Amino acid sequence: MPKIISFLLISIFMSTFSFAEEAPEQNYPSVVVLIEDYIDGAEQKRNLAEIILEKALRENGFSVISKTQNVDIGALMPTFTPPPAEIAKIGKKYKADVIIIGRATSNKVDVSTPYEPGVIVYKALIEARAVKVKNARVIAMEKTISDARGGGRELIADKAIVYAAESLATGLIQKISDNWARDIYVDVNVEIICRNAPPEKAELLTRALGQTKNVRIISKELLQDSTVQINVRFLGTTNELVWLLARLLEPIFDIENYTPNRIDLYFITPNKDFTR
Repeated sequence: MPKIISFLLISIFMSTFSFAEEAPEQNYPSVVVLIEDYIDGAEQKRNLAEIILEKALRENGFSVISKTQNVDIGALMPTFTPPPAEIAKIGKKYKADVIIIGRATSNKVDVSTPYEPGVIVYKALIEARAVKVKNARVIAMEKTISDARGGGRELIADKAIVYAAESLATGLIQKISDNWARDIYVDVNVEIICRNAPPEKAELLTRALGQTKNVRIISKELLQDSTVQINVRFLGTTNELVWLLARLLEPIFDIENYTPNRIDLYFITPNKDFTR
């Protein structure tokens, strides 16, 4: 899964990744992005929203296809009404797995009381949706609004688009990633057996798991003195879950063994007080 713009996979409990310890390889889709920019109704050639989204996709592990031909998407507007099959046809031309199509508009806002001389306000609206090319199915839709204020018409209009595009990227990437993962993986039920686990350590591990992407805690039970079983459902493989567990900073434990449906771990040192 992507790290999403911030973030994405793991909570503050996770350690910094080492280049020598790469995550299990993921299968990310190839994406082509087509987003038009308009300022005060006039089409722009800079395509700022498109550039921001493409950068975020690359940073999150997606293959972004460079466009070698101009495509007129004006006939496909407004963004949320054209048949997905028409959008998918464009994606096929680029041999993309997913096509993102949208429109960004930035318009000057009339304010009855100016903030100060020379200060203007622009409000940007970006609407976009992602279509899976193979079956022409909409897998993500996003709409963001942002504003910017300051001096200089073009600068402030662009800033509003950039702010809205950054927000749009976060939402779209998360939705595309989740959808793609569901097509690749199936849920796996895993028993996490924790030995030498006093209540505060078991609770800390449970909280960390609860903030780990694609993990859903089903139940927790005490098997015997200082041995706790945490039952989880994970969208992925047990190998990937083990990799995520190994990144946890607290509580500290050793992973002793694991099978497709069970992970055995042993707490080895007192944890710091992250329980409050």
